[in-house]
Order: sequence, then C-alpha cells, then structure tokens
Amino acid sequence: MMGTIWGWFSSSASSIKRLRMLLIDEVDVFFQKEFYGNVYSPLAKVCDSTVSALLCHIYTNRADPKQLSLRNIYNSQAFQACISRFPNWTELLEESVKCMVSDVKTFETHNYQVLRGQISYADQDAMSFNKQFGYKTTFAYFFEMEKGRIDKNICDEHLYLLVKCGSFSYAEIPNMYHSVLGVSGTLSTLSPAERKLLTEGFGIKKITHIPSVYGPNQLEFRENSVCDIKISQDHATYFTEIVNEMKCRLIGSTSGVERSSY
Repeated sequence: MMGTIWGWFSSSASSIKRLRMLLIDEVDVFFQKEFYGNVYSPLAKVCDSTVSALLCHIYTNRADPKQLSLRNIYNSQAFQACISRFPNWTELLEESVKCMVSDVKTFETHNYQVLRGQISYADQDAMSFNKQFGYKTTFAYFFEMEKGRIDKNICDEHLYLLVKCGSFSYAEIPNMYHSVLGVSGTLSTLSPAERKLLTEGFGIKKITHIPSVYGPNQLEFRENSVCDIKISQDHATYFTEIVNEMKCRLIGSTSGVERSSY
C-alpha cells in the first residue's frame, strides 16, 4: 500500500497567536457516511432519582397509549417530581419527555448488542459502549434488565436526562484549523468528487507519495481455484467453515497448500 502525505497551510497565520493543526489518518474514512455529511452531537448527562423515576414510569406504561399521552405524563407524579427538583427546567423537561415517548416506541428496533452486561453498538470495525442513541439506549437497558441479561445496578447507572449541547458538522471541523495534515494509504482510491473536495473544499495543496515499507502486495487470487472462495448460506456454520479451512491448511490437506509453523 502506498503512503501519502498531504496538507495545506493558511496564509493568515500571522493573525493567529496560537496555531492549531489537525491530523487526519486514512482520509477515505473521513468521507464515509458516519463522518462527512454527518454531525457530532455531544450530550450532557443529568443524573437524579426523579429523572430515573420518570424514565421508569414511561417505560412501564409504554404499551398503554392513554398513559403515554403527553398530557397524562405531564400530570403524572413522576414528572411533577422532576419539575419540583428542577423548577427552572420546565420547558427542557417537557421537550425531553417528547423524545422519551418517541424513543420508547421504537427502541426495540434499533440495532444494538449486549456485550459484557452492557449495551454496545458497532463502531467502524469494533464495538463501542460509549455511543448513545437518545433514550433508545436507556430503554434498551430496561428491556435487557427484564430479560436478565443486564444487572439492575448497571441499568441504574444509565438512567439520566440527556441535554443536547449542540451539533457540529464533521465537514466543517477541518476549516477550524490553521493547518491540515494527513497520512493515508487510501488516497488513490478516492473518487473524483472526493478528490475535488480535498483540493477545492479543504484547500489541500501538497501531496507526496511514499512507497510502502512492506514492498509490493504479495496477495494472489487464484481465479481457477475453488478453495479460495467459500459461500455459507447458514449463519450458524459460517465460523465453522473458517475454522475447518484453517485446520486443513495447517496440515496441508487443501490443494497441496501447507502452512509452516515456527
């Protein structure tokens, strides 16, 4: 894989007392839907027993449309306790209840997994325990606790009021820095539109190609060999096929290919 160093420098550097630089690794990731065209929305978490009781009240009554109406929730003892606890937050609490009601109706359909007794979400090629999808994550904790997959004390730690602190466009973040630099082996795979964004949208002026320290790519695909392609229609046997293939190659029983052990 070829490495590429690229970047731009602002001409107004003299007017900035402390210059800030941004380093972007693997620029193709920046152009994925999770970043470019999307926003980063930080949240503040307000923990309080009255908030926990309100969330529990809404979750418990999720199957009752009458109890889940905004009027009934606003008149409920749980909501009034929140108002008493936070008297200057009436409008904020009312808007938060609207989000809670919306999310409690759809939380079961959003894509999450329970790992190590916590709710987790796919994040690139790993699983993250830090993502929060509004109150859907909160109600997923209630749901999985009822099923016995999450402990109550862990669930209680995730009961809080979510206060949105604004939204920041990922596409605008590079424009906040005096200099933007990057090291990437995927620059050659960018589409013409993405290359145009780099040069015209973000002012990338200089690009240097550096040969890979690993040398040429040694991977070889044998088109006429059936052993290089495995298709599993059954998800349950998918990983079994991988294990069997590894075992065959370790003992040299697949097309004469043998893997040496050191």
